[in-house]
Amino acid sequence: MSFYRVVRKTAKTVTLEKLSNVITEQGDMRGKVIPGETATGKQFRRSLRGEWVTIESYESARLWDGTPQSFTAYA
Repeated sequence: MSFYRVVRKTAKTVTLEKLSNVITEQGDMRGKVIPGETATGKQFRRSLRGEWVTIESYESARLWDGTPQSFTAYA
């Protein structure tokens, strides 16, 4: 699970920076996570695709709804 802060936004692009994760619940190889305040400091720009942003070919992002997100740690 990854979280990003929007640094700048235009009509067609967003500039983002990756945030740390804060685990709020943890159980048997699963839990819940929220974004932390610590950022990597590296900013990057991506194109907007409606409400989604493609981070990499295997990862996309959307606005966080404010609720803790579930994660799993299965191998």
